[in-house]
Amino acid sequence: MNFKEIMERYVNHTATEQEIKMVEEELLRYQVLTDYYAETEDYKLQFDEPQLKSNKVEMKKIRRAVKRNNIILVGMSLILVLTMYFAYNNMIKPYLTKEVLYNPDIHTYSEFTSDLTMVLATLTELHFPNKITNDIVIKNTGLDSYDLTIYQHDKMKGFEYQYGTIEHGSIELLRGFYEFPVINSFIYSTYPFYVGQGYDKGETLNKLKVLPDYTKVQANISFDRDITMDELIELEVKNPNIYLSWVGIRNGERNKQILPLIGMDPTGSGYIYEELNSIYPYYELALYEDRHTAKAYDSHFKALLQFQLDHIDTLNRLNDANYNKQGYYQAVYDYVQENGVTSYGIVITGKPQDVINLCDEDYICNLSVEDIEWSIY
Repeated sequence: MNFKEIMERYVNHTATEQEIKMVEEELLRYQVLTDYYAETEDYKLQFDEPQLKSNKVEMKKIRRAVKRNNIILVGMSLILVLTMYFAYNNMIKPYLTKEVLYNPDIHTYSEFTSDLTMVLATLTELHFPNKITNDIVIKNTGLDSYDLTIYQHDKMKGFEYQYGTIEHGSIELLRGFYEFPVINSFIYSTYPFYVGQGYDKGETLNKLKVLPDYTKVQANISFDRDITMDELIELEVKNPNIYLSWVGIRNGERNKQILPLIGMDPTGSGYIYEELNSIYPYYELALYEDRHTAKAYDSHFKALLQFQLDHIDTLNRLNDANYNKQGYYQAVYDYVQENGVTSYGIVITGKPQDVINLCDEDYICNLSVEDIEWSIY
């Protein structure tokens, strides 16, 4: 008897107990299999072929969209970075440099020369007897940061370079740039006076007499009294072979110590800043026909002082001697306005015999030889 016949009797209620048990066990198995099959088929239906193809298409669309969005995001980021870079370099940085931070590369007076160059050139003339500052190359190394290369001329040795930096508005120059004359360079330059402290005019002149004529001597000449600019012009005229490179100027009362020592170059040498003469008459002596007159020397020295007074902010940024520059230059200017421009000594260069002849003047009380070199002239 097969299962079909047993199943018919089960349906007609004529099956035996054993047959009923067998059929119901089979039905139970069938139910389990049916449930399992249904679950499996549902899963398969979710991933039938058409659906899988559709999903792949959707995934490709999603990937393309994500890739496109990433490209747009990267592009926008790049544009933002370039915009910020452009804005910083062309708007923010120039504004900060011009309006907020110290800018050393301002050209107020000349297209080719910075104001800083002129300030340091004036400082050099006033206080460093043996040097001329010709030019400064300014290199921007970052926000509020610069490197400086300073071109100078040593009046005995020729061209040389000095270096410095500017960080956050502070001008840091190497100490070699600052060559203030020591206070005993001249006997009566400032108080206390250095009378009889190793100086002997006669002995020095005797040593000069044995020097060959093909040498040149640089010397500091001291006066026992302050001489006027008229007397200085007369001294120059009487000694045409002497190169007068620096004139020490009395900066205050004779019995007071007022530092640093100050003076001027009466030759008009160095770079010519002709633009300054319209604002500071006689700043550039070389451009005046009457440059070798007392009036010219007097006006030239006052022009140098006024120029510094007008650029105190720059001077205060220097890492030189810590003195009140505004008060110092104003006091010197007021003193020479009231008492005239007078000199306590000069720095000269010449052949030994010419230096000896110069020292015949009765008010020349001493000379200090600073350098001796061969001369081809």
